[in-house]
Formats: sequence, C-alpha cells, structure tokens
Amino acid sequence: MNLLVVASAGGHLREAQLLRERLEGVDAVTWVTFPGEQADALARSEHVIEVPPVHPRDAVAAAAALPRARRVIQAERPDLVLSTGAAVALPFLAVAGLRRIRAHYVESVARSTSPSLTGRLLRPLPGVRVHAQHRGLGVAWPFVGCVFDAYEPVPRPVPPPDRPLRVLALLGTMPFAFDRLVRELTLALPAEAEVCWQLGSTVLPAGAPRVQAAPRFALPQMRERLCWADTVVTHAGVGSIMDAWDAGHRPVVLPRRHADGEHVDDHQVAMAAQLIERGLVAGWPSPEAPDLRDASRTGVRRRYDAPSITLSDH
Repeated sequence: MNLLVVASAGGHLREAQLLRERLEGVDAVTWVTFPGEQADALARSEHVIEVPPVHPRDAVAAAAALPRARRVIQAERPDLVLSTGAAVALPFLAVAGLRRIRAHYVESVARSTSPSLTGRLLRPLPGVRVHAQHRGLGVAWPFVGCVFDAYEPVPRPVPPPDRPLRVLALLGTMPFAFDRLVRELTLALPAEAEVCWQLGSTVLPAGAPRVQAAPRFALPQMRERLCWADTVVTHAGVGSIMDAWDAGHRPVVLPRRHADGEHVDDHQVAMAAQLIERGLVAGWPSPEAPDLRDASRTGVRRRYDAPSITLSDH
C-alpha cells in the first residue's frame, strides 16, 4: 500500500508519525507538511513534499491549496491518504475523496470531547472517513486507537539536592499570551531555581527568574534544554508534551483556558484531564505541582507494544 500522510507542522505531524508506526500493510510513505525543521529532519529518511502553510481557520489558504493537492495526489498515486489535520487536511482529503481514493481523517488527540472545525467540515465530504482517538466524540466518530497508548509512566531519580533545580517552561507557539503560567510558575519556584523559558507570544516580565528566554528554540536547542532540565512545565499542547516525553520527562501541565483569552476553546483542559488520568502528566494546581523537584520523580518512556491500527472504510 502506498500511503500519503498530510499534516501541519508541530503536534499534528508528531501524531501522524506515531499513527503511521502502528499502521500495517504500508509499503511506501510520502509525507506532506510545511517547511521547517521537522520537515528537514523527516526528509533525512523519508520522502517529504513541502507545501505552503495553511493556518487554522484560514479558508482562503485552504482553497488556494486545492490545485497543489490535485497535483501531488496525481503524481504520487496513493492508495490511502491519511491526515491528522489541521486545515491542510481539507484540500487533500477532499481531492482524494472525490477521486475515490481511500481518504481518512484521524481527529487530533487534543480533541477528546468534541471534534475540531476541520473535523466538522470533513465529516460530510463524499468519500472521507473520520476517526477519533478518544471515545468521547460519539458513534459518528469511530475510535481508532490513541497515540497516548505509545507512552507509559516510569519511576525516575530525583534531581541532586546539592544544586539548583533546573526548570524548562514551554509555552508553545500559539498566537495567544499565557501570562497565567508565568505568574503561577514564578510563585511556585524554589528561590535558587534556574529557569529556561520558551515563550511563544508571551512577554516575560522584568525580574522573572531566567537562564534563557526566547520565543522559540531550534530543534537542537530544544533537545539540549530538555536534557538540561530536571522538570518541564508546559501548557497542554500536544507538541510540547510529546517533546517532554521523548526526553523522558513527565511534564507538569497547566492547560490554556478560553475564558482567559489563552486559546480558541477549552480542548487543552479536556486533554490535560485525560493525561492526568493516564499518569503521563502532573496537573497544575495539584499537591505535587508546587514541589517541582518532587514532581520529577516520575518520568515517561515509549512503549513499542501498542496495538496496531486499522482504518475501516465502513
């Protein structure tokens, strides 16, 4: 089977990679994603086609991508087109469905109680099949398995008490400030803590503890900082959480809230609750979160015995 995987950069692409590992019967894979470090890293071992970014809720860009989607699908001749979103899924799955090529959309793992706008738009399209990674989306969204099944919590040594605690704060790259996390983390930090901030759209106030602060880190810098850190504190973004997991951390998570102007909805709140139940993150606030050194007693590791995934056409 020739597989074409379409995903925007960040958490959507990370999810797609984990799902692809669990799909059986795949002979060749072509990846369609946005230019950047993730695409460059993937291209070292896989066939990658870079396309211009289609940002969430950008209907004009999604429509403009239709001709490119037709050209890519015509050239690659896939047996199956799979996407985890976001808006870039619309043109590619629409074209595949109309051409009677197997077209499957797996809703983001961040959506545990209601589908995204992309999912709602794709579900009625001819020839497109939709799936969920949580059972809470209802019977119209068949459960296909969850990328979280590929991880499990494990014990981890506590950081040495004879040096300052090293904290990496990941606020993601959303176009919304997250001042609440900065305030709450600053209050919970031990006096001697060293903090590295990945801020996105948030402005760090004067006097906040810092070793380093930047809107975003290049992949080598991110890996270096994840190895340096004793504890990771983050918003409930899929990409940030998976970055922490892949470095062995169980992060302390403070989800963004719609009511505070931190996101477009409350899907991070729902996702954080699922991860707390699985033991894969520590919630904030919680009895363990203020003691950031103690929160690092548990780590996370990959599982390679997660069940395979079958995408039903019915």
